[in-house]
Formats: sequence, structure tokens, C-alpha cells
Amino acid sequence: MGMFDWLKGKKSASTAQTISGGDSWRTIHEPFTGAWQKNEEIEISKHDQMRHHAVFACVSLISRDIGKLKIHTKAPIGGVKQVIKTKASELLAKPNNYQTTQQFLEAWVTSKATTGNAYIWKIRDIYGDIWRMYVLNPERVQPLVDESGGIYYQVKRDVLFNIDDDLILPASEIIHDRFNCFYHPLVGLSPITACALSASQGVNIQRN
Repeated sequence: MGMFDWLKGKKSASTAQTISGGDSWRTIHEPFTGAWQKNEEIEISKHDQMRHHAVFACVSLISRDIGKLKIHTKAPIGGVKQVIKTKASELLAKPNNYQTTQQFLEAWVTSKATTGNAYIWKIRDIYGDIWRMYVLNPERVQPLVDESGGIYYQVKRDVLFNIDDDLILPASEIIHDRFNCFYHPLVGLSPITACALSASQGVNIQRN
């Protein structure tokens, strides 16, 4: 079945798993005895981590510094790489209709730093060339794998991108920038996961 069957939702696929083991979700992990009854968990959410000033500052500084970088397209001319103007340079100068280059790069890096995954949707014109690029909300994108190993991405409804209903796109239309793929090659893990306990302690100090 072809790509249009996917868009119509006629083909089944399984989601990329983030943890190994079928029954791992059934186990309750407590940092100390009785923590479950007190609603005290060893893990904190991404949103709680972002409330910690150190995590917020690190993500903000890194994304802003990368957003300020100049991007040039180059080609070898006379054996020397030189800056040239191409369709890619024009696209990078104005990635979409609501973001500048700096804002686009900041959104890309922020998504990757906070969730471990950045999904960029490539919009093509009638000639098949990339016309616009959108940084999707990583919480509204789900990698899918079909029976033959083909990779697709399910994008949930989002008015900002004119997506009226859930959409399934082939991997060729999505730039999936990910790192720390410890549990699944299609699921990245954010580096702030490593500071979860420190961030939890910092958030509790701030609350007190």
C-alpha cells in the first residue's frame, strides 16, 4: 500500500517504544518507603525541571547562542569553498512565515535540549523543492514503524501548521534530529534527564 494509504490511515504501525520490557510499567518505584502515599516521586516532569533556574538558564543561553550563528551555503570554486547563494540559503534566511532564522534555530535547539528530539517538517512546493520548514511541537509527534521497517511520523492536530486532523508523514518529509538514543534508535533522550535529582532538589528549595 502506498503513501496515500498512510495519509488515509489505512495502514497499521506500532509506536517506537521508549523503554524495554513489556511489564516495566507495572512496577512502582519509590525513593523511600511510603513515598507513593505522600505523592513524592523519584522522577520529576520536564516542566518541573524547567522551573529550576539553572536548567532554564542553560537551555536559554545555549539556544540563543546557536540562534545567533551565521549560516552560509558554500560550494567548491577553483578548489576553494566559497559562499554562494542557493535556494537553501534563501530558505534559511526565511524558514517560514512566522519565524526569523534566529527564532527558527532557537526553537530547533530548545526542542532537542528539552525533549531529546526535534522534528522539522519540510513543506514542498509544486516542483518538489523545500519551500518552508516548521519546528513541530515534539509532544505532538509520534514516530511509527510499519511491518516492513518503514518509518513514519504521526503529527497531531495543530492549527498553527494548518493541520486540521492527525496526519501521518513519511520519514522523507521530517528532519528528526535526536541524540542520546539509549532505549530506542528513534527516541532521543534529553540531557537534562541526567540532572533530574538535582533539579528536583532545587525546585523543592525554591518552593520552600
